[in-house]
Amino acid sequence: MPISRDLLELSIDLIASNPSLEMDPESLASDVVLLACIWPDADEFRAAITSVCKAIEQLFVGNVTGTTLQYKHESWMSYHFQQRRSQGARAELRIVYQISSDKIRVRGFGHRHIPTSIYHRLHKERP
Repeated sequence: MPISRDLLELSIDLIASNPSLEMDPESLASDVVLLACIWPDADEFRAAITSVCKAIEQLFVGNVTGTTLQYKHESWMSYHFQQRRSQGARAELRIVYQISSDKIRVRGFGHRHIPTSIYHRLHKERP
């Protein structure tokens, strides 16, 4: 069953409510919709949204860090994490971000490979 419009809107609002987050609203909505396409089951989708929210917060407070990207994305970092925490599971989700003293600037988040490489998608679609 596809994710309801209400759940999509609630998810966008939840992520956007983080006062430390700076992200283009259209990019945020697009990334949430893509997660809904990847995980059309409501429980799996909620788990992905929860993981994104936790990852953004953990990055901002400095509990975790990503790796510096190269080439076209050289001023950005990438953090890899799981949709559901599970030992031995692959970190299939990514957040591409920059940290300043009072904000986490997120260029995008999503699955590493679906529907296409997140790095390719972000480079192509977002300045």
